[in-house]
Amino acid sequence: MGKLSIVGKATHEYPYDTVEVTVSFEVHEQSTSAALEKVLNQCEDFLAIMHKDGISMDSIRICNDSVGQNYSDKKFNVRAKREIKIRVPFSMEFKNHIMMLIQDKHYDVDIDTDYSISNITEIHNNLIKEAIEDSKQKATFIAESMGQKLIGVDSIKIGERYNNPTDDVFYDITTCLFSTKTLNYSNMIQSPVTKESESVEVVWLIE
Repeated sequence: MGKLSIVGKATHEYPYDTVEVTVSFEVHEQSTSAALEKVLNQCEDFLAIMHKDGISMDSIRICNDSVGQNYSDKKFNVRAKREIKIRVPFSMEFKNHIMMLIQDKHYDVDIDTDYSISNITEIHNNLIKEAIEDSKQKATFIAESMGQKLIGVDSIKIGERYNNPTDDVFYDITTCLFSTKTLNYSNMIQSPVTKESESVEVVWLIE
C-alpha cells in the first residue's frame, strides 16, 4: 500500500448579489446648532423618502456621528457629519434612485459603495467539494497509470479560508418602486463579479 499527495483546486466567478451604500451627510457652518440642524434635516428628509419608497429601516444602520469645531484664519467653523449604511440586494435601480435623489435634493453628501455575496459560506463549501473531486480525478489517473487504484483517504488539508465568517442578511426590495425611468440603460448595468477559489491537499491511499 502506498500514498499519493495530490492538490485539488476549484475556481469560479460569482456576481455580487448584495450592495451596501454608505451615505455621508456632511456640512460646514459657523455654529454648532446651524451645522447640526442642516445635517440632521437632510438625513431625516432622505430617510423619510427611503421609507416612503419601501426601503425597510431594518436595512439601514448608523455608522458615524460627529461634530467638530475648528478655528483658522480668524474664522470659526463647525463640521457636522452623519453617516448611514444601507444594505440591500444588488439593484442598479436602487443605486440610480439614490443618485437622482441626491441630485434633485441638493444634499451635501459623499457616497461609497461596497459589494458582497450573500451565500459566501455555501459557495466555499461547494468549492471545497469540487477541489476534493479534482484531487481524486488526478490521483485516479496517476494510480491507474501505475497499475494501481485508490482505496481510501489518509488525510485532507484545506487551504487558507476566506475571511468572511458570516453570511449577509438583507431586506427584500423587489416590491419597492424607484423613479429612474429616465435611466433605462443605467438600470440595466450588471453587478460586478468576484473570483472565489479553494484548494485542498489530499493524501490518497493506493494499492
